[in-house]
Amino acid sequence: MRGTKFSSPYARERRKKIIRRRMFIVAGAVLAVAIGTFLRFIVFGERNTPAPISSSVSSGGDSANTGSSAGSTSSVTGSSENPSSESGASSDQSSAAVSSQNVSSAPTETSDIPSSTPPISSKPASPTGGGGSTEWSMVLVNKTHALPEGFEPALSAINGGDYSFDSRAVKYLENMIKDCKNAGLSPLICSAYRSINKQTQLFNDRVAMNKAKGQSQEEAVAAAATIVAVPGTSEHNLGLAADIVATSYQILDDAQGDTAECKWLYENCHKYGFILRYPKNKQAITGIIYEPWHFRYVGVDVATEIMSQGICLEEYLGES
Repeated sequence: MRGTKFSSPYARERRKKIIRRRMFIVAGAVLAVAIGTFLRFIVFGERNTPAPISSSVSSGGDSANTGSSAGSTSSVTGSSENPSSESGASSDQSSAAVSSQNVSSAPTETSDIPSSTPPISSKPASPTGGGGSTEWSMVLVNKTHALPEGFEPALSAINGGDYSFDSRAVKYLENMIKDCKNAGLSPLICSAYRSINKQTQLFNDRVAMNKAKGQSQEEAVAAAATIVAVPGTSEHNLGLAADIVATSYQILDDAQGDTAECKWLYENCHKYGFILRYPKNKQAITGIIYEPWHFRYVGVDVATEIMSQGICLEEYLGES
């Protein structure tokens, strides 16, 4: 009859076999893909598992300089503390909003310093003198000579109120800056006094950042101490130190020492009672890398002796 298709039993059976064969092939392909995916997960998943973070930390680290060791630079835009290390020496450089080419730090507020903060030497820096000195201007502050808890000097505003400095020495700093400007130069104070509370916040911020990277509490604290000075061990907590740079070159690196401003300060700072606190080739003694911008008040007589002899404060006080 027209319109009707006839097929023999043999043809129908053949079509069924073809359909079953195709279904078997598809099922086999799906199974092969599943097995392959599982094997890749087992083999390559383990191979790509991140290795645990090492408990070792870089050497040095007593400061606030996020970038002044060999080759790293920081542009100054405020006042904070943030160091890097070089041959076991760190930097006590400052800048509250420092933008570094090597390290990006955006601290956030945290709580008190963790109990695992690296212990400080039992040699406190007396507010009336340090390193055997009885003069307030001779207080030694470093990793092994911490200021007493709660230390707060009498302060006076400087630089239009942007910063503060010890009231007993502020006039010497102002005169030095004024005379430098009268010489046709443009010095800029980029950091001065920093409270221990502020230092504590900076230190804890760094600890929190390290922990966010997966470090343990102990690792985070140890690593933080290589970048930010432990509260009470930074000269900026004392109120007698100021970071001064050239307005035309606001970068905290070795090249700062080649600016006309820093050259003038180096040659004349002793006349106002200041010393270059962290000179070249003294890292092994001070624990801080060369900082051509960091000037510390110690009094005219002492400053003249230190600068003329080419020594550092630790050497003068017999603490080297």
